[in-house]
Amino acid sequence: MEPVQGVWQDDPTFEDRKQKQITLTAYPATYNAELPMIAGRDTALYGIDHYEAGGKRYRAPGHFEIVISGLTTCTVKEGVVARFAFTDSAGQHDLGMGGGGQIPLLGPPLPNNGQAGWSVTMRTFPPGLATFQIAPGNYDISVQLELNGQPTGYAVHDTGTSVTTAFPPVVFVPIMLSPKSGDDLTGKTHDLQLLPVDAGLSARELQAQAADYVPVKPGTVVATAQPLLDYSAVVTNWLATYKQDQLIANLTSRLTALGVLTKAGRVIVVLRDGDFDSMRPLSWLESLVIKGSVVGDAINAKVVLVREFTSWTTPFHELLHTLPYLWSTDQMESECGQGYHNFADTGVANGVRMYAKGVAIPRAVVAGATAILGRLDEHFYIAQCTYAHLAQQLQGSNDPQTLFVRATAARNGRGGFDPLYTLDGEIDTPAKTGTWAIVLRDAAGRQLQRAPFTPNWDVATLRAHRNFESVFFRFPMRANVASVELRGPRGVVARDTLSPSPPVVTIVAPASVARGTRRVPIAWRTRTAGGRAALATVLYSTNGKLYAMQSFEQTESAFNVKLDPRAVEHWIKVIVTDGTRSGEREIVLGR
Repeated sequence: MEPVQGVWQDDPTFEDRKQKQITLTAYPATYNAELPMIAGRDTALYGIDHYEAGGKRYRAPGHFEIVISGLTTCTVKEGVVARFAFTDSAGQHDLGMGGGGQIPLLGPPLPNNGQAGWSVTMRTFPPGLATFQIAPGNYDISVQLELNGQPTGYAVHDTGTSVTTAFPPVVFVPIMLSPKSGDDLTGKTHDLQLLPVDAGLSARELQAQAADYVPVKPGTVVATAQPLLDYSAVVTNWLATYKQDQLIANLTSRLTALGVLTKAGRVIVVLRDGDFDSMRPLSWLESLVIKGSVVGDAINAKVVLVREFTSWTTPFHELLHTLPYLWSTDQMESECGQGYHNFADTGVANGVRMYAKGVAIPRAVVAGATAILGRLDEHFYIAQCTYAHLAQQLQGSNDPQTLFVRATAARNGRGGFDPLYTLDGEIDTPAKTGTWAIVLRDAAGRQLQRAPFTPNWDVATLRAHRNFESVFFRFPMRANVASVELRGPRGVVARDTLSPSPPVVTIVAPASVARGTRRVPIAWRTRTAGGRAALATVLYSTNGKLYAMQSFEQTESAFNVKLDPRAVEHWIKVIVTDGTRSGEREIVLGR
């Protein structure tokens, strides 16, 4: 038997690989279910299709029968029943009885020391198709045959591990990049109204449905939408200085900072059609063929672009590409033996669906469905390969202090840094090799850490051609970091020396605000080491968890913060960078 929370442990669609298979570990009948269970997610029991033992694959009766079989020397049959139970870190749990049968248990032995085979088959367990949950830690699930309430010693065991996972918080941000509307009939005013509505709808649907498919506890996916950001004036100013692909790199850097500073795990940028196409430069000939056919694009590990009025499944699809970036065809083939991205999908999603919009439903077997990362299809499910991959990727994270570095690499070998930040957050894992690198050094010039990367000048899958690329990396912040370098194929491209201490920020604001207030003026004072110029970003939240960015890297020291008039509390945070380090201050205003 095997525990199931969404996909088969032994899905025959994919090759058996470590961390996603059933392995016979001990005789008699002890199996290790290598795919981890998720704490807080319902678990059901099914039979197994096959298992691994001694490097070989052995067939089993299938997913829809739990079978206990063995050999006996006895001749008299007795009625036995199957008792299911499990042990986890919370203790021992009786799952009840699940069928039985007649097997030889007593009487004289078979002549000539003979042996006879027997089996007990159960097709529905537990009674009423009930489910159970496994606490974090190691577990042992067993089914044992009993005779007159006493164990016979005939049993099957499943062992494995239950883990805690978390999906990165998602913020949908409607953004306007151009002053003109893509729809000449409705105009910009219409866009200003509809983009936030569309972003809010997608956020609600993603929050309601994503956990139905991925290995996390139901109800734990958080997706919110923030008010529209009008960058059209910024883009218009940049157009006088930058070429299109350099402008795109600048926007990518800004959007990445938006995600990191607001503590969003991922940022979904909702764009009008024309703005979306402008972020993906194509040749004139390519634009005739594929322009408008792409509806989403994960542009880096933090930021996803989607067209307005796309289904919530588009950002969901693109989000999975960022865990980690860029998890796609090559990674699928490496981990699971086959790629099924987009049109390569031939119906590889199988398993048991147990939730709909976060609510437990009568479980339903899914067979040959379109994978979430497969071709566009409204009838989709998650493939075992994706599920197993996420079960590893989404296991716990902490928030140590990091050095958040943004840089732009140019095809001509030049490049530079955007302002750096020191703040709590996630640590990124560096690539093993690359033609470029971001390097941290101490005061003596010794290398402390290196993050290699290779710019994607030509992205075949996107048919994109770039001369500039924005990259970012979050290093663990060490006390002895003195400088950061951007190195290209021909050596050092840019270098910044970190200031000896972070900026100190003090906020001046009213002690409280009346319920229904829509704006509040705040001001701040900043002291930087050596009198370096400061740039301030203003964030707002109603719960202190996810923030909306209201002002980004401004030189002024005051701002009118927009408030949610329905909120009981208003969390306002000011983050100030001197270009190499940052400091922050947060206040909470209530009635």
